[in-house]
Amino acid sequence: MNVEPRMPHRRPALLLVSGELVGPERAVCRARVHGDHPMTRGGAARSVLALELVAQAAAFLRDAAHEGGAPRLVGCRELVLHVAELREGEELVVTVERQGGGDDGSTFVGRVERPSGERVADARFVVRRTW
Repeated sequence: MNVEPRMPHRRPALLLVSGELVGPERAVCRARVHGDHPMTRGGAARSVLALELVAQAAAFLRDAAHEGGAPRLVGCRELVLHVAELREGEELVVTVERQGGGDDGSTFVGRVERPSGERVADARFVVRRTW
């Protein structure tokens, strides 16, 4: 599914290419690291960019579930980076799952992987609607 109409970002900030709901609380998205993204320098971006990837995937999930309100990342409870950098042009698989929450905020877990299955990052974070 095309993610652009569902997202508050546009390129170069938008990194998601497509997304699909795989249940009411889970989404799998494809992403690409663009050379014109502000965090890309010299053909690569630091792997901390994975936090933005899972946040964008959570925004896609919330919109696809028709929850309304522009989501905002308000806290990262855990971020484990398994690689040092993400290469320009690289495609990544981003999976997010809502773990719980209510009307004003939700906790998510996210994972970023290379298509080979190599783990890039794992995160646990909180997203809430615009306040």
